Amino acid sequence: MIVIVDESILAHLESQNNDDALSFIEDLCRARKRGYSLIKVTKRVSLKLISHPDLSSHQKATFKHMSQESTFTKELSAITLNQVTFYSGKYTKTAFPNGLDIRNYDSDEILQEYLNRPKLVLENSTDSVIYKKIVEWYIERNYKVNSFHTSFEVLHGGGHTLANYCDKLLKDQKIVFAICDSDKKSPDCKKGGTVSDAEKVFKKHNMLRQLYKIDVHEIENLIPINIYLKTAKKEQLPALQFLSHATKEYPQCYLYYDFKCSFKVSQIWTEKQTTISMFWRPIFEYVNNIVIEDCIINKDKLYVIDKNKPTTHILLNKLSSISKHAFEKLDLEHVNNIELGGLEQTWSEIGEVLFNWFVALKPIRINNS
Repeated sequence: MIVIVDESILAHLESQNNDDALSFIEDLCRARKRGYSLIKVTKRVSLKLISHPDLSSHQKATFKHMSQESTFTKELSAITLNQVTFYSGKYTKTAFPNGLDIRNYDSDEILQEYLNRPKLVLENSTDSVIYKKIVEWYIERNYKVNSFHTSFEVLHGGGHTLANYCDKLLKDQKIVFAICDSDKKSPDCKKGGTVSDAEKVFKKHNMLRQLYKIDVHEIENLIPINIYLKTAKKEQLPALQFLSHATKEYPQCYLYYDFKCSFKVSQIWTEKQTTISMFWRPIFEYVNNIVIEDCIINKDKLYVIDKNKPTTHILLNKLSSISKHAFEKLDLEHVNNIELGGLEQTWSEIGEVLFNWFVALKPIRINNS
């Protein structure tokens, strides 16, 4: 989150009744030291604060550090998505977009919340491994300054319970964000119940911009295929090699593949066309007749037959058990070594959203001297 400090704060601090300004300054310095926010203070205001008699030596040292950071924080001038301006309405008449008046700061828990870590609600707590890696990759790719990072507290909202969980949070708090996958198995499928319910909740609270809907089936679709290939067992390889072949001609299909359950024959070859069959049947037919390890795609019936254990129900192997190992492998990979294999645009879009929501400067240690 980007926090801008208006010059009217300085005027409030220099007034006789400056308790609210002092409390704000204390929380602001704490937020900077802990790396919760990216704080923009002009050099003029910083210099005034450094010499102010009411500030502690530790606070003055913190503002001295922030004054040195002002040159490279200008690099983020275009980011406005998650930006607030703290000001004192007693000393300015300016109407700030997303402005927060520090008068009564001591008794206003909502104001104080803006200087703590934002909350990110995910369907599963382990999802944070992927999102942290995505935004780390995004920063590495787009920004030269290595002081940037993202700061947020991960909360586990559950799948079907995520909307209700967010609803309870948003009644008392404002700095709550959420990410949901679509549950779609093709681009034209209807989005799932979790994201639909979440949309209603965030819209009710006028916070729809704090919900991000990812147009992928599930979180597993964001893991690059080479990570899966490094962690797969022999019996899991056919499904992954099928995807390797399919994405060469249909790169979008990787985003909608059902890693947990695969597809039933009846979903792909149906008498009545569905959004799933219209999207996936040409893909299966494209990979038709390709030999994949111990499995082949039968030319007549067009479904995968395991030579040892034939089945007419499930196409390819289910990959539900591979996810845990893939998450762990991805977590250990340096971003420069990750081969995205067609996920570049999706990772970039998600990374931009997360960066805009949660950008901060890394924590610092302050020496009073």
